[in-house]
Parts: sequence; structure tokens; C-alpha cells
Amino acid sequence: MIARQEFITQLALLNDPSANNYPLPDACFENDRNRLREFLMSWFLLSAKKQSWYIPGMSRGEELWGHFYSADVDRDQGMDAREWQEYLRKNKTYNVKHQKETDKMRLLCLSALVEEADRDGNGQMDFAEFRRIMGERFAPSRKVCSVAGTAAKAADGAERLLDCRACVCACGKWVCSEDTCDEDDADPEDDPDEDEEDPEDDPDVQDLRWF
Repeated sequence: MIARQEFITQLALLNDPSANNYPLPDACFENDRNRLREFLMSWFLLSAKKQSWYIPGMSRGEELWGHFYSADVDRDQGMDAREWQEYLRKNKTYNVKHQKETDKMRLLCLSALVEEADRDGNGQMDFAEFRRIMGERFAPSRKVCSVAGTAAKAADGAERLLDCRACVCACGKWVCSEDTCDEDDADPEDDPDEDEEDPEDDPDVQDLRWF
């Protein structure tokens, strides 16, 4: 019997879209999400003393509150991925040379972090959720993706083709590209408009009454 992990690994290699030159969608995988979290934990700690709100002797929790309050620009006591990204941009945590690419991928991973922290499902983090995910004791989740119609599970990073879309398993969800089917690739037998003689044009059946 194939061990569970070996089965998941084998499944990840099935129906590989990259082998067929299908462009893969941009996605934040668990390793990307976790590495960003580790970076942010260090950055929050090291940058606190440089912030205007910092007071000597602040606890770790008070420092996190300072970052959270500064990022929460609409003062709704919640922080979403875009507010988080804007706060990091203002604090110049980006590689300016590759800012466009960094912006896109970082937003994907910040969204993944918000989803990881968001226990009430409202699409953002309150301070308790933010403090929890930035804590040393927090253990990021590990998820697999379901394969419709089967009991199989695909590991994070697995690739598959769904119709004409390339999909990757990222943080427990399938992320798919846009439809890449070319009209020229369509099967002519499936084309309902294919030139086909209309039976009413057949002189042998013109006198029949059609219902």
C-alpha cells in the first residue's frame, strides 16, 4: 500500500500542465506565506523603535498594537491585505527594482496570511487575530486540495489541468489561470455550426411534412 505522503507526491505529478506548456497562474504557496510571516515577525520587532509612536519600554504586544493601529487607516479595528501591503510600502520594505512583481506576489501572500489568521471569516484580522499569527507559538496550517470526483488529495504546489486552465494547489485551494483553449484547437465534430447538409434541402425529402 502506498504511504499517504508518497501518494500525495505521485498525485502532484499527474496531469502536469507545465509539461504541456500551459502558463501557470501566480499563487502564494504555503512556503512563501510562511517565509513572509517570519520576515514580518522580525521586521515588526526591529522597526518598532523607529516608529513615531514608539515609547521606550513597550512590550512586544504594545509594539504589535502600534503597527496594527498604524496600518488600520480606516479605523474599523480590522486590517485587510491591502491595508497591510500599503503600510509595508510606506515603510519601504520593498525591493524598488522589482516593485511591480513584489507588489503582486506580496499581496497574494498577505491575503493568504489574513485568511490564515481570520477565525471569524470576515475577510480581515482584528488585533487579537493579528497578534496570534505574529506570535512565536503560532503554527501555520498545512493543507491539501481536494480533487473533484475522487477521494484523492493534492499537496501544496501540485499542478493539474482543468478543462483548458492550468491550476496549482496553493494553501488548500486550487488557483487557476484563465481559459487557454484556442478556437483552432476545438474539435470540428463538436461544432454545431459545422457545414452540414440541411435535410430540408434534400430534393428527396422536400415533399415531407416536418413537425
